[in-house]
Formats: sequence, structure tokens, C-alpha cells
Amino acid sequence: MKNGTFVLDAHTGFWDASKENCKNRFGEAFIETFYAFHTGFNPPDKKWTMDYEKQFRKVDPDWYLEEMFIKGDADMTILSTQVLMDFYHTGFTNADRNAQMRARAPERIISLGGVDPRMPNAVQEVERHGLPPLREVYRARREAHALPQRSRCRAPLPLQV
Repeated sequence: MKNGTFVLDAHTGFWDASKENCKNRFGEAFIETFYAFHTGFNPPDKKWTMDYEKQFRKVDPDWYLEEMFIKGDADMTILSTQVLMDFYHTGFTNADRNAQMRARAPERIISLGGVDPRMPNAVQEVERHGLPPLREVYRARREAHALPQRSRCRAPLPLQV
């Protein structure tokens, strides 16, 4: 809570860009750019003082929990997923790692899933993570946002799985 207001940090990360997880120069370039944005665009008084090699490249679970919920004002967080399997062996952030973090504070963390649709086992991964089939997500979205026929957007049809 901050000044009596519930705080939901809707985009947090629990990433692994360690040297062991980097596949290639693109993985190295991605984390270097990510760190440059952090150090270049955050106000000096809000900047985390994180050692690039020891802390920033691979987020420690204890550090995440302390920064978000003890030092920070967040009541809840959402862990986003950026698969990036072309850059990292296990992805930059992945659903399994997010689920492990969520298990440490299930009442305070919402973990998002994510699958690289190019993976040969993408459909099985969606099912393993307990995500609804894509056509069900589309149907629910369409029903929730029912508009008169003449004002519907011209979005492409959903992928049939």
C-alpha cells in the first residue's frame, strides 16, 4: 500500500540472462541493451544499484521478493514472460521459472505463461501450463466485447489449433 492505495505492479521480470543461458551474441546484446535502458532512463534516486554480472543478468528470487514487497510498495506483482528462445537456452523469462517464483508468494504474485509458437511442441506446452486453447480465448474475448456488427474491428481470424 502506498498512501492507502493498493499497488499492483503489472509488469515485472524474473529473468535469466546469465552467461550459461545465453545462446549467442544476440542474447548478450539483449541484456546489455536492457541494462543500458535501466541505467540511462531511470531517475538517479530510483535507480537500482545492481552489479551487472552478479545481480542484473540473472534475478535472484530472494532479491526479487525483497525489492518488490519489502523495500517496494507493491501489494501484488505480475511476472511477465518473454520467451526469446532464439537468444537463451531456457528463454529470458519462462513460465516454469515464473511459476516457481509464484509458489513462494502465491497470494501476491500472478505469473503469466508464454510459449514460442514456433516450437514443435507448442500446443503441448500450452496444455502443460494449463492455458485455455487459443480458440477459447478468442471466443471469450469476442463475447466479452460484443459490439454491433457494423462497428466490429477487422482483426484477422484466430489461429485454429
